[in-house]
Amino acid sequence: MEKEEINNHPIFSEFTNVEPSEEKKGNVIETIEERFAIERKQWNARISELAKKIKDINSIASLQVDVYSTRQELVEYYHYLISLISRKNIGIRERKRGRYEFYTNGYDYKLSPSQKEMYIKVDLVELFKVRDELENHSKYIEKTMSTVDNIIFGIKHRISLEEYRRRL
Repeated sequence: MEKEEINNHPIFSEFTNVEPSEEKKGNVIETIEERFAIERKQWNARISELAKKIKDINSIASLQVDVYSTRQELVEYYHYLISLISRKNIGIRERKRGRYEFYTNGYDYKLSPSQKEMYIKVDLVELFKVRDELENHSKYIEKTMSTVDNIIFGIKHRISLEEYRRRL
């Protein structure tokens, strides 16, 4: 990959504000849900392309290189998403503590612990939503890695099948 391509690749992009972003693509404001939907389509197309290459025995060598590099990209991206989830959880805990103190000391009404918890969940619903989106996407990437592993396993069987056909 060229240096410019690496910088523009979704793996190396930064979700600094993991809430709906102000980044504009054309005239459309991209949300995290839209971003992940686009990435899922891209990964789906890429994995389909790898799977189709198994048909041609002459492309197996390049397929092996592609499949291992793709898997490594997925591993990097997966761990990046996990680190974002971790940071989001830290932010949630900090905000939760602040809201708990507010509802304990600064609120006009005395609330029970369960009421405080409910109010806090409502206050932080956007943070929870973003964290859930990150978790769902990380699970998708993890399953995609599993699919790549299956392709790696399939390459071995494709080579064995070709050897068998040549012996006949």
